[in-house]
Amino acid sequence: MKNYRNFRIIALLFASILVITACDREIDETPIPFDGNPAIALVDPTNNNFLDTIGGQVTATFRLDDNEALKVFRVVGRILNQRDSLVGVDFIVQEDTVSGQHITQTLTYTVPSLPLYYKVRLTCYSIDSEGKFASVVLYVSVVPSSDDPATFSIEEYNGDKIYSQLALNGRGFFDFNSRNYIDNLLDKDIQELTSVPGPFLARLESPNNAFLGQDSVFVMTDATQFNYDAATYETIHERFFSDPAPSSTTPALTSSDIVIVRLTNTPHFAVMKIIGVNDGPGDAQDYIEFDYKVTY
Repeated sequence: MKNYRNFRIIALLFASILVITACDREIDETPIPFDGNPAIALVDPTNNNFLDTIGGQVTATFRLDDNEALKVFRVVGRILNQRDSLVGVDFIVQEDTVSGQHITQTLTYTVPSLPLYYKVRLTCYSIDSEGKFASVVLYVSVVPSSDDPATFSIEEYNGDKIYSQLALNGRGFFDFNSRNYIDNLLDKDIQELTSVPGPFLARLESPNNAFLGQDSVFVMTDATQFNYDAATYETIHERFFSDPAPSSTTPALTSSDIVIVRLTNTPHFAVMKIIGVNDGPGDAQDYIEFDYKVTY
């Protein structure tokens, strides 16, 4: 009887050990929380394009976040020429050791001595303790001071038209430099978008984008924001690059619109002042009439 009682005690102890082991196993198998990439966001200013003269200082504030531990805030620079082609190699602008999960970080950058209208591309990284990272990009354009001579000239033309694609008159495209309707695709600066029967869209795109890689070449403005009559290369450049969201197409145009067009594969621009939009009874009479200025 005594041996039977001892056996029961041993059996109960063994069962308890199994239960405890099973509980331990359940705890050990609890999934480890996912360690995602860190995040970085530009807080101030909200526009990532800066324009300043040589020696000027630009300041930007960022929010860095990570679910475990931040480690490094790094800024890498690269120079681009007037055509946005890369020049030279990457260089470290700023590198700070940081800590915590949610922090604010400031970048102060002095505009270097570069040719006018060159840019510095600043890639700003949030890096965590495991080497994972996220980034945002800023651009700093070198612009002239009030004492600098004009960099480029500008010419003005009046009374041009661009027709609907459905007009079938070969005038649905336009080249600003030759002031002509041209067959060579790479010389077509703009084209009107209407391509199926129906309302006249009176919208523009740049057909060169797919070939030359500049997706966003249109900035919409009006007389309250831009002085067309007094336009210079400097004021056009400033208005284009201070816009937070250049587009690959225009909205439907009206006679109050001014359209800044960045010309592909050059440092130059055209500015269209829309005179009127004619939606005629037939496709052949659908056109946008405009004056324009082009830099060279």
